[in-house]
Amino acid sequence: MVRRVTDDDIGMKVLCEAPAEAAEIVDIVAIHGIGAHPDNAWCKKVDIVESLWWINWLNKKGMLPAIAPNTCIMQYKYKSQWAGKDVIK
Repeated sequence: MVRRVTDDDIGMKVLCEAPAEAAEIVDIVAIHGIGAHPDNAWCKKVDIVESLWWINWLNKKGMLPAIAPNTCIMQYKYKSQWAGKDVIK
């Protein structure tokens, strides 16, 4: 089943704020590809002891925020359905 992208899903979302005391702050903006749901594009499916988790590596503490600690991480979400009944015109 494909999840629809709603108006509440679109726009710029801050996932991780940079620390206020950082000397230099870098902004990272992740933009998903065409046809992808913005909430699934940056996720990794992980099998952990008989359960299945989806981990978003943009904001998971041990992932991107750990290697880029002085970074404001944002995600730009847009409707990108290119086929089917919800195609963007």
